[in-house]
Amino acid sequence: MIHFDREQFKIDATSANFTAEQLRLKYGFKTKNKIYYHAQKLGIKVNIKKDISAYQTEEFRKKISEALTGIKRSPEQIEKYKTAAKKRGNNRPKGTYQHSEDVKQKIKETNKKTWNSLPEKWVQACSNNENWFKKLRKIDIEKLNEWERYLYQVRSLSYRNAKKFSHLISGEKQDGYHLDHIVSISDAFNNKLDIEIASHYVNLRYIPARENLIKNFRSDMSIDDLKQKYYGTKK
Repeated sequence: MIHFDREQFKIDATSANFTAEQLRLKYGFKTKNKIYYHAQKLGIKVNIKKDISAYQTEEFRKKISEALTGIKRSPEQIEKYKTAAKKRGNNRPKGTYQHSEDVKQKIKETNKKTWNSLPEKWVQACSNNENWFKKLRKIDIEKLNEWERYLYQVRSLSYRNAKKFSHLISGEKQDGYHLDHIVSISDAFNNKLDIEIASHYVNLRYIPARENLIKNFRSDMSIDDLKQKYYGTKK
């Protein structure tokens, strides 16, 4: 049993004037854990002074210096980096970086692994949600059946077209409104309509969510009329 001045220990342990090692040595504890053990017994919260000695060593300074200067790179790597940076300049547009085929393959394998590891109930819940493709970014399209694949591709392209041709779409994107397909995706699928036509801006509009939910799978335009409008934009 260790006997020591408890009142003084309370003062020292809560003062932030001692590091854990200094407290251990002062009170003769074999391990630093004893500090917290006795503090708990006395009902006090230990306030330890930060030990910065480890950050003042030459080894630590060298480690930080190497990390900041990139000295760990080989001369060949540094030269390659400089050449690429000079060629690229500082005005490279976002999204123009092209992955190598090896990297693309690795990304694809990771996406497949992610899909396979998802709980079945979660995947089903996302598939039944109107915006499921937004929530499930990593999709192995080979796992989807023909309808799910068509639905995903039409919705994905539709949202891109809605953003790109917002000035040509009737209605306005706002709270409480849905992006509606005038010819429903279901009718487009049953009539084997091209994905590009089904998701074209002439088939899109913003309507109140309630109207869209009531409309459900109903189409408010014929397939022939949609084709006529679509091919009219190509002239």
